[in-house]
Amino acid sequence: PQIKTFVLADPTSNKTPFSFLPGQFLTITFERNGKKVMRSYTIASSPTNTSSCEITVKREPQGIVSRILHDESKLNDLLDIKAPGGRFVFTGNEAAEIVLIGAGVGVTPLMSVLRYLVATK
Repeated sequence: PQIKTFVLADPTSNKTPFSFLPGQFLTITFERNGKKVMRSYTIASSPTNTSSCEITVKREPQGIVSRILHDESKLNDLLDIKAPGGRFVFTGNEAAEIVLIGAGVGVTPLMSVLRYLVATK
């Protein structure tokens, strides 16, 4: 119950307005009490899915953005999202074999890698 996956899509198109590589993250911004709060969440979906992307977020008791996402966001809400960033990427061309090790919500970048490799290799 403390972890939710959010499917993000552009309401005006059947394609996300950005591309990304497995392992990259999105930065989400909300305004609270006149201040901007930002948090970054790793994309868990494969870049081969161009109609939407997924982030998986653990609700942290003191986490402002995670609590907004879990407790206040609802279907069809518009979010302020910065384009993907990060250099921890894996496309399958770096090595012939890999081992993916992760735990908890930290598995999200590995899910993107795994889903991408399944779709392309």
